[in-house]
Amino acid sequence: METKAQGIIKDYNNIGWYSYFGDHKLSSKFKLHTECIWRRTNFITNWQQFLARASVNYSITESLSFAVGYTFVETYPYGGYPSSKEPYPESRIYQDLKLKIPFWKFELDNRLRLEQRFVAQLTDSTGHKITGWDYRNRVRYQLKVDFAFKGNTVDAKEPYLTAYEEIFIRFGGNTGRNCFDQNRLFIGLGYQVAENFKFEGGYFFQLSKHLHKGKESGKFVFEYNKGFIVSLYYDLDFRKGKGQ
Repeated sequence: METKAQGIIKDYNNIGWYSYFGDHKLSSKFKLHTECIWRRTNFITNWQQFLARASVNYSITESLSFAVGYTFVETYPYGGYPSSKEPYPESRIYQDLKLKIPFWKFELDNRLRLEQRFVAQLTDSTGHKITGWDYRNRVRYQLKVDFAFKGNTVDAKEPYLTAYEEIFIRFGGNTGRNCFDQNRLFIGLGYQVAENFKFEGGYFFQLSKHLHKGKESGKFVFEYNKGFIVSLYYDLDFRKGKGQ
């Protein structure tokens, strides 16, 4: 569903995101982070995005860590005003700084991420041939909060409440008037199966913005995407003698 106003277009979509995350121990200080996310529209029937990500994480202290990684993204046309008529790939290099703050029954996870994005530019004639890469910078900040129902920490075989908000801001060249990229809001429930294994699921809202390139070129498209996320977290231990 779409609505129009002067200078802007509103596009409403139903989405479902299905995710896997893992933080695999390499040593007392280093971890290998992996994730894979299937993002669908109409909740499950059509593609929105596919994402695969990996990074090396270094623990500075028990609460503070730093990561450097790579992300591959394939974005598909969806909604009434897609950013492209054909699927297009994107490569990202990124750096994370994470700070965990325990407080009573809460655990507050702060994440600051810098991304160097290389977005494929496609030809108008075929829609498939890559003619170049558009370089873009983006900064992201996420605050994720977990609330333990039992005790002050979440232990094995216990449920918990979880929520996060994340804002995305473009900066640098090729930004122009399009500084705001998107905002994400999630609230749901989690279940800690074991120390290295948990599930999360709940309501998700994404407000996203891009410049329309079609017959109404020059207008900003604001996507109001709502739906749900289902996530599985499973960590491995690759330290010598610690394999699972």
